[in-house]
Amino acid sequence: EEHGPVSAEVFVDGASLGALTREDGDGWVRFEASTRLPGRTSDRGTVVVEVTAPDPNLRTFCWAGSTRTGAVE
Repeated sequence: EEHGPVSAEVFVDGASLGALTREDGDGWVRFEASTRLPGRTSDRGTVVVEVTAPDPNLRTFCWAGSTRTGAVE
């Protein structure tokens, strides 16, 4: 718990779905977002997770992702 925050932002085809910032030592947190963007007719797209930190030295960010069909609740 000696390092600065780390942030992650999730994009689908360049459109941001949301972001989160975690402080060192915060632990795991669940982040959900619908990939059904307004006006989209396709169920396919490119997903990008952009991770940043003001001081990336000795900072790690572990994540796991999955895609599912149906509504996000």
